[in-house]
Amino acid sequence: MIQFEHVKDLLETAQKIEIGAAERYREYAEIADTENPEIAALFNRLAEEEQKHEECVIQLADEASVNLPDSPAPDQQTPSRENENTTADNNSLYKILAAAVEREDLAFEIYSQIAASSNNDDVCHYAERLAKEELGHAALLRAMRRRVYHEHKAQTISSLPAPDNLDTVEKFLITAYALEISLSTCIENISDHGLDMSASKEHSELIINQLVDDISRSTDANIHRLDNLSNQISLSDSTTFTLDNLLAECESTYEYYDSIILKTGNKEIMNKAVFFASHTLTQLLLLQEIKNSITD
Repeated sequence: MIQFEHVKDLLETAQKIEIGAAERYREYAEIADTENPEIAALFNRLAEEEQKHEECVIQLADEASVNLPDSPAPDQQTPSRENENTTADNNSLYKILAAAVEREDLAFEIYSQIAASSNNDDVCHYAERLAKEELGHAALLRAMRRRVYHEHKAQTISSLPAPDNLDTVEKFLITAYALEISLSTCIENISDHGLDMSASKEHSELIINQLVDDISRSTDANIHRLDNLSNQISLSDSTTFTLDNLLAECESTYEYYDSIILKTGNKEIMNKAVFFASHTLTQLLLLQEIKNSITD
């Protein structure tokens, strides 16, 4: 628990956080500029706002008769750039946005803890004001992160066989297996700690076991070789997923099954697509229940 009993301690920490944020957002903007000018513009906007936040902190310091350092070192309690790409595609942009969200969440947590724990009314007032600003930034970044994720999913889903090209049960089952393994990977690597994902995991295992059984009876495909297909569908190289990512992954899977139902001329494929679509819908409901439990 971070506890500051003096306005000076809070404002010095806030100044370092805001300087570090402004510098990092300028770096992010440079990385994103070529691939996605809209995201680059967002980062430049946030850099300007963080600069204004620093000016606000300085103003608050004047009001509180606190002398702040002229050139403090930026705050270092943020994601390192070492693991970020210097060129951007949808995958690296997603990671950059995820790091930015983490930064804002950290700032919000620090300010909120200060506001909740301090016995100094002025400290509480300033900390609450700064926390509200950081929360707004996090909301903007999360919205952009969801958009990038959905764009990536649209690209990867479009790389799958077109629904009307799945002309054999074997092709359908192989594709469905890759989709379900991808979804299972997301569930296993959920980054929202503290969530009870047991029902979702059990349902995913049920579907995969059903597919393994169907494939073993209906095709000559080797299950171990099929596992590699999921890498073509998920966010490549990602190791963690948020609940929003998981919902997006599940929605994309459901939409794909639904398009097969509408377009296939093979009754057996249609029946299997209906079966897996219904179970994907159940998974969506389970995930939505988890999300609702967070907001309740």
